[in-house]
Amino acid sequence: MNSPRWKNSIASCRWRVFEHMRNYELLMRKLAAFLNEDGKMFIHIFTHKHFGYFYEVKDESDWMAKYFFTGGVMPSDHLLLYFNDHFKAEKHWRVGGRHYNKTSEAWLSNMNRHKKRDHAALRRNIWKR
Repeated sequence: MNSPRWKNSIASCRWRVFEHMRNYELLMRKLAAFLNEDGKMFIHIFTHKHFGYFYEVKDESDWMAKYFFTGGVMPSDHLLLYFNDHFKAEKHWRVGGRHYNKTSEAWLSNMNRHKKRDHAALRRNIWKR
């Protein structure tokens, strides 16, 4: 990357990016290029405690894969630890997913409750070609 190193930190890499990436080595290299040699980055990422997997739509119950994480990946909790050429983890901790599960279920319930209205708005504003 040709841009100069100009930052001491990337305060939060929480742009809904990591769950959609496939080439973590390249991602980390590009992020490191923005930092000074002693720069730091805080990463907040959704992970599975043990396993990584692709979000794949298998049936209508897979609404997260179909509408939210389309083409995305659920990384394993330890995945980024394998890509340490440009960053070294100083601290690593895990927070349970119970609250996010409740949030996701509430989103689904709200989407179902307003399906007719929301689909009409999407057809008017987004689905035009």
